Amino acid sequence: MILEIAITGLTAFIRDKCAADEATKLNVLTMSGPAGMAHHPRLIIEAKYVRPSNNEEEWPDEAISLPDGTQYMIWDLTGYGVEIPNAPPIAIYEGHRVRKANPTRAWEKDKADFGPHPKSDPPEDISWIPDIDRACGQDPGTIGIDSVAIKQDALPTYASARLMELAVTKPPANKDNWLESGIDIRDPKGKTWVFEFNKDYKQLLADSARLRMEVDTGSAVTLPLKLVRIPAASSEDKTIVLQMGGGNGTIPISISNLPHEHKPFNAGDKLNHFEAYWELIKDPNDKTTCKVPKEAPGVHLQPVKCALCVTCGPPE
Repeated sequence: MILEIAITGLTAFIRDKCAADEATKLNVLTMSGPAGMAHHPRLIIEAKYVRPSNNEEEWPDEAISLPDGTQYMIWDLTGYGVEIPNAPPIAIYEGHRVRKANPTRAWEKDKADFGPHPKSDPPEDISWIPDIDRACGQDPGTIGIDSVAIKQDALPTYASARLMELAVTKPPANKDNWLESGIDIRDPKGKTWVFEFNKDYKQLLADSARLRMEVDTGSAVTLPLKLVRIPAASSEDKTIVLQMGGGNGTIPISISNLPHEHKPFNAGDKLNHFEAYWELIKDPNDKTTCKVPKEAPGVHLQPVKCALCVTCGPPE
């Protein structure tokens, strides 16, 4: 059974090693958001992929219907960890952009190649998700990350939910199990937005990530997702039983972490919600060089287009 998870909003991806193809673990945190712009983690699944149940524990917190009649079920993930039984090791789609000789982890182009079958700079490369070290104008791996960020049984004060720790392997060993970036190409500006953190770091930014995994369910035709309360309180744990709702063998779900505010932005405005990521940094002195990106010229960016962030420093 193939599970595809679209991840949008203020989210941090924390891996244990910075260099491409060297990570062995990946943690995913939804960030609480900066002061005045709280973000709200939600799990969203089309109703046809959720097994009906008389058990109240399996019911969603909310259900909605779109104008076309499609029904979605929504779970509030605040204070929960999402666990996927038998989740396989995943590969991180990275290392496909043309690098500059200097500075380290810099690339020749600040926009992706959206042509068919690009040989370099594909929009799926995870590097379109910004790195904390480069956003803070420092060398990769020099910023220590708060150790609580990778503790499975705890949530730091600056985070609202987490995905279970995932094992990472080198491609192509797990070519069917990937984490990759996503860029909204339906909006023409999605291909041209370039955001500047500092003079050495500006590029197009991803607005989502896609996690695809083939989960071994044996002879079962269902897949139970576990929502585990953090800190542990088994009486508040929840189970969502997924089922196939179509003939292509894939179940799509979404983890969204967006604010309720719907404010306009103008060119040159600072995207201050990025400040939430600096809370991951252990040493306050390392935060002094961190700068939020500025709104790209001529772009009207809604706050739902929260970019994602890869944190590469070693946990301390």
